[in-house]
Amino acid sequence: MIYVTLILLFINSINAFSITFPTFTKNKAIISNVDIKYLTNNDIYEFKKIFNKVPVMIFKNQKISPQQYYDFVSIFDDNYNKSISLYTSKPDTVQSIPQVELINKVKNNFFEKNEKKISKKSPIYDDDYNYLWHQDVVGSHKYLPPIVSSMYMLTTPTHSDDTLFASYEDAYDIMDINMKNELAKLTVIHSNSIERQLESTFDYSGLRIDNKYRYLDDTFTESPLVVYSDYTQHRKSFLLNPKKFLRFKELKKSEGYDLYRHIMKKYVMQNNNIISHHWEDYDLCIFNNRKLVHSSSPKATYKNSRVFLQCRLATNQPINYINDYYDNII
Repeated sequence: MIYVTLILLFINSINAFSITFPTFTKNKAIISNVDIKYLTNNDIYEFKKIFNKVPVMIFKNQKISPQQYYDFVSIFDDNYNKSISLYTSKPDTVQSIPQVELINKVKNNFFEKNEKKISKKSPIYDDDYNYLWHQDVVGSHKYLPPIVSSMYMLTTPTHSDDTLFASYEDAYDIMDINMKNELAKLTVIHSNSIERQLESTFDYSGLRIDNKYRYLDDTFTESPLVVYSDYTQHRKSFLLNPKKFLRFKELKKSEGYDLYRHIMKKYVMQNNNIISHHWEDYDLCIFNNRKLVHSSSPKATYKNSRVFLQCRLATNQPINYINDYYDNII
């Protein structure tokens, strides 16, 4: 792969920051020499303009509190709903900011003394060797999942895997028109069962292989497979979350598995479609959750805990679950 580096320099009264595009396709931007606690209106305008074009943005060396983290992420979607009901009851969120979730054991100086320090066993680390590909949160019917998602790294282990992102937009674009027409007819059913994720195995493509037919905590969402990736409706993408994928509604389960692997292997998991980021302490990553699928690294690479925060914004309507009988879904 040919790598080129383009540097843009923006000067204003507070920040003089540089933006680097390390790949030829400009699908990743690295922003340096900026403190997001002190942004001007012009800074915000430039960053939002970049986010509309570039699906992955990395802000280097940001030393911020959870509230400052949430406030910054919020500027990238004007249509989000602050009350994200999917997370308010989770014990591993920052209590005053339910959109911010703690990942792994948190030991840092950024939280107020009365904030709870929580250990989490997360399903994303339960497979030893395969990357676990996923989108953050799934939508239901007309309510699509969040556009904006993010990760904020506090402590990076000495030996850690990069996070990989793959473009669903670019994968869709290279498909022939006949396949696009067929995929447009499909509905995806995802399972939000934590038990199902914890007890399953995952293959090379991220496909979850269920160990059981039925789980007590099963809840389901339905959404179209093909959607527009943002409010401009200029490009199409997929709502396909490997970690939660159950089946395509219109296909037999085995046929759905074959189609899933075909999409991922032939179109998504191509070297020229993979965006890689090697983490450093205090990296803040903002990415478009509808344009990309991203990896969670295998737990074998994390003998020492990786400590970071995640912040996800809700859609402009609450996410609804399907409550039909299980046999009607399967």
